[in-house]
Amino acid sequence: MVLFGRATGGDGVAAQLAGIAQHPTEMRVTVVLDLLCCFSALVLGVTLYTITRVQDSALAMLAMVCRIGEGFLVATGIPKTLGLLWLASTPGADVQDTASIQALSAYLLRDNVALTSTFFAVGSLIFSWLLLRGRMIPA
Repeated sequence: MVLFGRATGGDGVAAQLAGIAQHPTEMRVTVVLDLLCCFSALVLGVTLYTITRVQDSALAMLAMVCRIGEGFLVATGIPKTLGLLWLASTPGADVQDTASIQALSAYLLRDNVALTSTFFAVGSLIFSWLLLRGRMIPA
């Protein structure tokens, strides 16, 4: 998020696209980190489900589904980041309609963090409660 924020810092869509064009390496690193975040959420969800299903299998399954949903939502942001990088690196001579580029960029720059964070928070809360209830970690 820090790298993405550094690259997209600016007032308005045009300034954000210019920032992305100046920081293509940060955007590529963001894509790799998002991919790692996606895999981490999936692995953590399955692993914690295996550990906590003894306490309450239904709640453990719900928590795992939340973590898998989090990983899926993170994965859906990767094409958006790559699309922004592509739009920012399009040469000025090839641009047919700058209004369309601005509209598409504004759509891709929308923030989806609240939904992903909700899945993360619910899954983590349930897993924490199951781990504490089962006395698997010290209170």
